[in-house]
Amino acid sequence: MQPQPHPPGAITDSTRPRTVHGGNAVLTNSVQQANRSGAAITLGLYPSREDWDHARTAAALVSTMHDDIHASELEASILLAAYPDYLRDGWASAEHAATDLRYLTTVGMRAYTSSGVIYPSYATADKATASSMTWGRPRNPSSTS
Repeated sequence: MQPQPHPPGAITDSTRPRTVHGGNAVLTNSVQQANRSGAAITLGLYPSREDWDHARTAAALVSTMHDDIHASELEASILLAAYPDYLRDGWASAEHAATDLRYLTTVGMRAYTSSGVIYPSYATADKATASSMTWGRPRNPSSTS
């Protein structure tokens, strides 16, 4: 993957709003609500946990799915490959241990890290490239489901 310039209207450090997006649970709930019986369209939500697991295996990531929850190895790798300028100064040393996540859904990321970053130092652009080879593909290429 070649680094890409910021697209027109992109959010940069100088224009980035300081808000909380609410987490992936909000997206999941929104898709479930939109797919109620009788809905005019059906929505999907990608990637699933299984899709991420497949990508993580293909990229030989060091961190576990449990530990790599936000702005860490996989997400930082994707940014390194696609938009390296999006990573703030000091990103590679912004390590925060977050192993006991039992209260994540009730207290949010700020309880675990002031920056929102967990384990970014393992990130490489090559890991993003390896993981991207799995995106949109079944785990077993001969599978039709």
